[in-house]
Amino acid sequence: TLVMAAGATSGVSGGQVDFFSGTTAGNATLDLRGADVVAALGGRAYFHGGSSAGNSNLTVQGSQANNPGGPEGAIIYFVDDASAASARFVVGGNRLAFGSTGRVQFSDAASAANATFTTLAGFDAGGRLSFQGSALATASAGSARITNGSRATPSGSSGDFGGSTSFLAHSSADHASIVNEAGRTAFGAQTVFRGDGTAADATIVNLGGRAGDTGGITFFKDQSSGGRAVISNAAG
Repeated sequence: TLVMAAGATSGVSGGQVDFFSGTTAGNATLDLRGADVVAALGGRAYFHGGSSAGNSNLTVQGSQANNPGGPEGAIIYFVDDASAASARFVVGGNRLAFGSTGRVQFSDAASAANATFTTLAGFDAGGRLSFQGSALATASAGSARITNGSRATPSGSSGDFGGSTSFLAHSSADHASIVNEAGRTAFGAQTVFRGDGTAADATIVNLGGRAGDTGGITFFKDQSSGGRAVISNAAG
C-alpha cells in the first residue's frame, strides 16, 4: 500500500507519486489522504502520457477539516494519453463544511478505459470525477462503470450532497455506464455535460428515491449533446 499523506501544516503540500510513460500502478493499493489542517494540501497522484493505473485500487479522500481557509482534498490527475485501465476508484466528498472534495481529473486525450469509479456524498460537496480535453484531443470515459453516490445508499456514502461526474469541453462519455443515485435530505448525485461535451453512446440511469428524496440528475448545458446515449429516469 502506498500512502500519500496530506500536508501537516498550513501551506504545505501532501505526498505525491508520479507515473511516467511506460509505467503502471499494477496491482498496488494507493491511499490518497485529504487535509485536516487549514490551507494544507491533500495527497496527489499524476499519471502522465503513456502510463496506466493498471489493476490498482485507489482511494481519494476529501478534506477532513471545517474551515473557510480551504483544506484540500486529495487529487488524481490523468494527462496526455494516460489510461485508468481496469483500476477501481473510490472518491470521497468533504467531511465538514468548506473543505474541498476528493477529485479525479482526466485531461487532454486521457481515458477512463475500463475502470470502475464510485463518487461518494459529502457534507456539502460530494466526490468529483471530471473530463476535459483540448482543441486537439478528447478526454474520454471509455467503457468505465461510474456510480455517483448519495446519502445512505448501497454505495456506502454518508453526507447530504451527492457525488458527481462532469463532462466539460472536448470530452465524451463514450460507452460508459453511469448511475446517479437518489439523495435523502438534500441533493441527489448528478452527471453534468457542459461546453461541447457529449454523452455519446453511454448508458445513464437516474435513480428515484423514497418519499422526500431528490432523485439522481443528468444536466445538459451550453452546447453539450446527448449523442446516442440511453438515459433512463427511475421512479421513486
